[in-house]
Amino acid sequence: MKSILEDCYTLFLEKLVYDGKLQILVCAGIVADKIETMMIGDVEMEGCRRILKADQFYLIEFPSVIFWQLIDESYSSFDSGEKRDDNGKFINTISSSKYQDYLNETHGWYKYSFAETKMYRIWTEDDVVEVVSSEPPIVSKICKNSTNNALTPSRL
Repeated sequence: MKSILEDCYTLFLEKLVYDGKLQILVCAGIVADKIETMMIGDVEMEGCRRILKADQFYLIEFPSVIFWQLIDESYSSFDSGEKRDDNGKFINTISSSKYQDYLNETHGWYKYSFAETKMYRIWTEDDVVEVVSSEPPIVSKICKNSTNNALTPSRL
């Protein structure tokens, strides 16, 4: 699913809030200009550039949530039978997966309450958020309030 996030190099999960709706605050990541040598484990890597958090925040909101889960990206495994729409860089629509099969087998009554539902996956550097919703996400840019340096809207 294409969104205003497409211009970002990468994303970092900053905050996730569920209070009847799901709000996911992400921070854009940028590649540093400085080239440096880094140690990765016991290996010295030359010509590296750090990925840094930018001062750009985005809010991904799901007004109607049926299921959601947060996964440490390090432990995600590939589902060879999964079918997804890769049109979006950071938000994918999943049409078939083992996880959806599990949800339908164990909690399938939701299909009788909604005309249509979709499963969405939000990718960040360290986390993956999967959401089943009857409505698409609303993605908006969040600005820092210059007077108190707080993120707006204030409900986050």
